[in-house]
Amino acid sequence: MTVERISLHNEDTTFSVCIIGDAGGAHVASRISAMSEQSVELHLLTSRPTSLNLRDVSVVDAGDGLQVPPFLKWHRAIKDSAGDVVNIHYANSWGAWVFALSGDRRAMVLTVMGGDVLLEEQSKPHPLAVWLTRLVIQRADLITVKSSHLADVLSAQGVKQDRMTRLNWGIDRSIFKPGQRASARQTMMLPKNSFVVFSPRILNSFYRIDVIVRAFAQLKPKENDVILVISEYEADAGYKEYLEDLARSLGIFDAITFKARMTAIEMATMYQSSDVVVGIPPSDGFPLTILEAMACEVPNIVAPLKTYREMLVANDNIIFALPNPENLATAMIQLRENDQLRDGVIQGGVKFLESLPNLDQSASSLIAYLMRFRKSNTHNQTKLFTRCLGWFVLLGFSLRYCMSRRHAKRQLSQRTGSGVS
Repeated sequence: MTVERISLHNEDTTFSVCIIGDAGGAHVASRISAMSEQSVELHLLTSRPTSLNLRDVSVVDAGDGLQVPPFLKWHRAIKDSAGDVVNIHYANSWGAWVFALSGDRRAMVLTVMGGDVLLEEQSKPHPLAVWLTRLVIQRADLITVKSSHLADVLSAQGVKQDRMTRLNWGIDRSIFKPGQRASARQTMMLPKNSFVVFSPRILNSFYRIDVIVRAFAQLKPKENDVILVISEYEADAGYKEYLEDLARSLGIFDAITFKARMTAIEMATMYQSSDVVVGIPPSDGFPLTILEAMACEVPNIVAPLKTYREMLVANDNIIFALPNPENLATAMIQLRENDQLRDGVIQGGVKFLESLPNLDQSASSLIAYLMRFRKSNTHNQTKLFTRCLGWFVLLGFSLRYCMSRRHAKRQLSQRTGSGVS
């Protein structure tokens, strides 16, 4: 385990927070960065080292290895961590599971993201992983949710209303804002006069990018008049190959561009280059990509999920489309040909954003919630028997994980001919 100090200690800081979250993910990293600008000292435990230049943060790289089981790394990191209060981002993770079983007495505020509590809808995890995640939820002294739908899901799991609070996470409006399309397209190397469709979501099968590709094919792109740009964020290499083969079979390969992982500024430039943004997963929390597109004055097409319909209005600030190629293509064509509809949705999105906090305000709200527990020990400690049982479960998961990693390493060595066993 390596510990990287990337900030100076502020002697005036009287409140500190231990954060457990994947700082390699764009949204968690942006939240931590915003929190670091407040009057609070942060200590970050992360599965992937962050590339952010953060102030007042100690980053503990508790990344998964092949020699030491992941849960032992996490336990050591948690035991050694500073912080008056613990804030966990994403409940379905090694760090969250280990903390719930660690016996740590510090109060914990859980920030749920969506997929970590919509498990049956999304990842279909092992039943024991669901059990561990629910231990994290039970262990939390307070849970912040970004939609009533997520609150309802937690209520169904036995979480009382007084342990939940609504916290909408905003975006950095200094980055995500309207821009000049011509210069943005020049920066992103896109044709000046094309109709640009952008898919910003994670590049794996859950997000149904293949449906977007099939819908795009119905626009019959030719001579760069229509371009589909697909983000490679957290890309599944096999799924990308499938999409490339699909595009070739549909005769639209030359009209599709894949963009490697982009910085926040590059993402904003990509939005500014786009005519429409599309995201149609079968289940979701409330993604920041919708807000980012709105801030850059680009209309969104999304599936009519319950969590979206709670806050968004069809043909006012969003375009809803059933997640099949025909309906999706119809929605794209409407936005390409109907300027009144397009302009109305853009203005509706701008108005909707005015009702939401920006990123700094959201970070300030979270810190205010955390400070309620600054001198408190938890009353939701996981029972000793449950903790012991949980450690056995984590041991089994760790053994399976390490074996799969070693198998993958051997396969890679065989493919590259390196001879490493």
